[in-house]
Amino acid sequence: MAFRSNGPISLVLPPFRGVTRRIILMVLCAYLGLALLGLFSRELAGTLHFLLLLRADKSLHPLIWGLVTYPFAGTGLLSEAFALLSFWFFGSVLEDERGSLWLTEFFLAVTIGGGVIASLLTQVSNGRIPGLEPMVTAEGLWPAVLAVLVAYGIVHAEEQVQFNFLFSLKAKYLAAIYVLFYLASALLGGDRFGGLVALCNAHGTASWVSSGLVGEMVCVAEFLLQGEAQARGKEVQGVYAQAW
Repeated sequence: MAFRSNGPISLVLPPFRGVTRRIILMVLCAYLGLALLGLFSRELAGTLHFLLLLRADKSLHPLIWGLVTYPFAGTGLLSEAFALLSFWFFGSVLEDERGSLWLTEFFLAVTIGGGVIASLLTQVSNGRIPGLEPMVTAEGLWPAVLAVLVAYGIVHAEEQVQFNFLFSLKAKYLAAIYVLFYLASALLGGDRFGGLVALCNAHGTASWVSSGLVGEMVCVAEFLLQGEAQARGKEVQGVYAQAW
C-alpha cells in the first residue's frame, strides 16, 4: 500500500472526482450489490460474479464482456479497499495532469489489451504450464492498479511516496517492486493467470506512456515468462519424442 506524501508522516489527499471517482464508485456498487444479493440468493450472486470474471478460454468468445468487467469483480474486502485507495491516490493525479479522456482511454486500453494478451498466452500454453489451464479466471482491480502505478512511476519517477506508512521511496522503485511482486506471483504463486494479467496490463502502460526503469522491469518479466513457456514446450516435445 502506498501514498503520495509531502513529509515523513503527513499524506496528500487527492481530490475525489472525475473518471477516478466513477471507476471507484462502479467497483463499490458492484461489490456491495453482489454482497447484498448474496444474502438473498447465493446461487444468483455467484452466477453474476462468475459472469464478471475474465476467463481465459472464453474471453474472446462467448464471454467477451469479461475483458471489460473483470476489474469490477471483487476479490475480498481488504484487497478491494487497498486497491481502491491506491487507484484513487495515483489515478487522480494522472487524471489531473493528463485529463479525464486520457484516463478513460488508458483504463480501457490496458484492461482490455492486458486481458486479451494474457488470455491468448494462456490458450497458446494449452495447459502445459501449471496454473495457466484454459479454464483459469482473473478478477479484481489490482491489474489496473498496477498499470496506474507503472504509469505514475514513469511520469513521476523521482517523486517520493510513502510505502505502507513505514518508509518513503521514489515512485519508480515502488512501481518496480510491484512489477517484481506480480512476476513472482506469475512464476511461483498460486494465481499465475492473475499475475500474468497484471503484467500484461503493466506492459500496456509501458508502451502507452514511455520506457525507462519500470518499462525495462516489465520487459524482463515478460522475457522470463516467455522463457518458462518455451522450456515447458520443449519438455512436452521431449516426452512426445520419447513416446514415439
